[in-house]
Amino acid sequence: MIKTEQKSSIEERLKHIEKNKYWIIAGILAAVFTYLSLSLAGMIYGQEYVIQRGDLLETHMAYIKMLCRHILNGESIWYSFDISMGMNTSLALAYYAFSPFNIIFLLFYKIDNNVAITIVIILKIALSASAFQLFSKRVLKVDNVCSIIFSICYSLCGFVVANGLYHIMWLDGVIALPLICLFITVAIEENHFLPLSICYAYLFISQFYIGYMVGFFSLVFFVLSLFAARKDIKHSLKDVLKYLLSVLEAILISAIVWVPALVFLLNNHAPDSTTFDESTGVTIIEVINSLFWGQFTDNIAIHSYTYCGLPVLLMIPFYFSNKRISVRERILSGIIVLVLGIGYLFPPMYRFLHAFDAPDFFSFRFAFLLSFVLCAISTRQSIYWKDLNLKNLVFYIFGLSIVYAIEQRFEVVEGMPNAAHDTNNFLINFGLFIGWWILIYLCKRFERYLVAFSLLIICFLFIEEASNLNTYISGRITDEEYYSWENAVSAGIEEIKEKEGGDFYRIIVDDDYSHNSDSLFGYNGICDFGSADNYTLRRAMSNLGYGTSPRVMCASGYNPASNMILGIKYLIFPENEDTSSSGNNTMTNIYLNNETLNLGYMVEDEIKDYRFPSRNVFVNINDILSKMSGEQAECFTEINEDEYVYNFDSSVSNVGKDDTINRYYLQLDNTEATIGIEVENKEYDGVYIQFQNALTAMDTRDYRGHGFNIVNQMDSFLNLGESIGMVYSTESDVYYAIILMGGADTPRVYYDDINIYAFSKEKLSEIYEALSKEQLIIDQYKAGYVKGHITVRSDKRVLFTSIPYDRCWSVWANGEEIIPFATVDNAFLAFELPSEGDYEILMKYKNPNVKLGAIVSLSGLGLLILSVLFGFCYKKNKRIHSSDSTSKKDERFICEED
Repeated sequence: MIKTEQKSSIEERLKHIEKNKYWIIAGILAAVFTYLSLSLAGMIYGQEYVIQRGDLLETHMAYIKMLCRHILNGESIWYSFDISMGMNTSLALAYYAFSPFNIIFLLFYKIDNNVAITIVIILKIALSASAFQLFSKRVLKVDNVCSIIFSICYSLCGFVVANGLYHIMWLDGVIALPLICLFITVAIEENHFLPLSICYAYLFISQFYIGYMVGFFSLVFFVLSLFAARKDIKHSLKDVLKYLLSVLEAILISAIVWVPALVFLLNNHAPDSTTFDESTGVTIIEVINSLFWGQFTDNIAIHSYTYCGLPVLLMIPFYFSNKRISVRERILSGIIVLVLGIGYLFPPMYRFLHAFDAPDFFSFRFAFLLSFVLCAISTRQSIYWKDLNLKNLVFYIFGLSIVYAIEQRFEVVEGMPNAAHDTNNFLINFGLFIGWWILIYLCKRFERYLVAFSLLIICFLFIEEASNLNTYISGRITDEEYYSWENAVSAGIEEIKEKEGGDFYRIIVDDDYSHNSDSLFGYNGICDFGSADNYTLRRAMSNLGYGTSPRVMCASGYNPASNMILGIKYLIFPENEDTSSSGNNTMTNIYLNNETLNLGYMVEDEIKDYRFPSRNVFVNINDILSKMSGEQAECFTEINEDEYVYNFDSSVSNVGKDDTINRYYLQLDNTEATIGIEVENKEYDGVYIQFQNALTAMDTRDYRGHGFNIVNQMDSFLNLGESIGMVYSTESDVYYAIILMGGADTPRVYYDDINIYAFSKEKLSEIYEALSKEQLIIDQYKAGYVKGHITVRSDKRVLFTSIPYDRCWSVWANGEEIIPFATVDNAFLAFELPSEGDYEILMKYKNPNVKLGAIVSLSGLGLLILSVLFGFCYKKNKRIHSSDSTSKKDERFICEED
């Protein structure tokens, strides 16, 4: 009788849980929290700041817009002239743009980017909260107001607000994590693996890098869940095989994304731009400290991003001391926390959790995994909130406060200042702790008013989360600045398009906001900033004087000669002065380069197997033009040391030559300073300067540039190659350049040489005349497709193109296929024409790895369908056999009665 009543009670409770829609409430509240928090930060459309900044503006939005533009124009998405002068886009899109949520950008392509991004961010954070609440309901068996609170804590954890608002594609992993853990539980308990396969496929397609981290964590979760299920060996082995099959199906289904991306990585592997530090950069006390409110001011530093709400921090110790929770569960939870905790402090594990990568300043990218576990632990403990000893909680709060105070003092003593660690932060955290204690006390004391107190708790949670989010946001771009820039660039590009029509030409936009503005606005540029790095091209561009650094190729460091070689026809300089708040009163200066060559032109055979002779960009340009044209090219002439002077400001700074090692140097000993370099005008057409460092060409971190498109300014740490155009002063009749030295205690920066060269426009015109006689006339082009014609009348047989070399290009001349080859340090595409005459040229880019990925994906879909059909047939046969067995038993029973 008692067992029957208990069973009935459980069934009623389960029915009650099914009726609750707390996952919807959690999602709505998370969306509201995010919207209001962004509004308080002034980042909602129409307010003081725009939501785009940093990588969100530089890469994510640019590549998403590029993908949408190609789809809407009916072009191939696997190649684009809008990135790095022409590049296979498979890795860029796979990393940045293949989230299913980006359909919103496609559907609302013409609406403001900031509006679309805000919608996507809010939607993803809301779904993260809903996903966690569903996990809480199904796995943790908690479906109450507390589950809503901790779902919001998870969706707005430190990782999300610090990194997710920069790298919106990482938020897909935050959504998928609780869903995958939920479906693992469903698979083990109900033998239903289809949802798990689908969720893994979504994860790997939307973000393979974060997918690696979630995949590792979910494997640990599966093993521990299987252990907790206490199944026999036979059934456990079946579950393991089905789990592996689900993962395999997901990997195969997502192959259309990762196969082309993987091949691109292998073919364009660049030396890593970062070295792996054998320390993770934090101590155990700093990791604990990162659980507090307002632990740091931005995401560009070594921080552990573990914050997930002070309510979580209050629950953790009481969970592990709660005897009403099984020892087995607490041990398994502790193991997961320990595994992830090791990753914070143990360098090999730290690197393993970053996919064996050496992460840059966006460190601890796996932090959301620990936040998830801590929120799950707190949710489980919340069932027993009535048992919470308020006296013990007071002692715990004071203990936490002491730890926080000690940690702050520790940073001061160790010389690790952090603006976020001050008295104000201590008082705010302490005040929030007291506030949570009071709310818990009220709930326990006046339980009949629990609904009213729940609303008060949610309001208090919003105060904490919103204020914390605002401490993370830095580097904001004002609404006025952004729209002035966007409108100016758009106006300049449209003006050029009206003049040029459908011709192929390249543009350099000198701007301060996006190194991927060509991908963002859809013009043929030279820039690139992101993980899809063509190292060979970047090295060649650096040798031509352009500003480059690891994973960056900038629209800076250009000069008339290099612009001519690469077909750069227009320079756009947006001006943001005298602008209104709407950004409509913008000015754009457009400069036409009359002496620019087409996408392809005939050159001498000497260009085959060409290698740049030095790191002196002016020597390189003279040399390559001579080899191309067959004429003596001296566009740049060296200016002797006695013809220029250095001017210093009042700071202790110097420039000179270290005779002991025969190298030039720049040095700043104290504070920020400037060094001016002046060249007396002798009727030069222009003067250019380069700080040359040949040794870096042998280093894995070579070919750096300042990377901020600020011509005539230089960061003393980074600029090791680009040509800088010196400015002419009409007042003093000199050319000058201003070098900005950065910060106190700057070390001495060495260079092999400081090259200062005069530019000759007359010489460049002579070379242009020689090379422009036989140019490829473009009749039609689109992504990965060029059709044109050329007339060859000289003995030149090599058609050089400024298209970056890729083995996936195929070329036909008058219908006959020609095998192209790589030239100029293997960076550019060229091919030979057999004789004089008229040629119809056709060039097509076809990535065979996309086809391979599609075949693998289809095989994965087929495997998934077969596994579903097999499971259906197996269950059906099992039911039939069970029915037959029951019938036979009934027959035997009837016979025995007879």
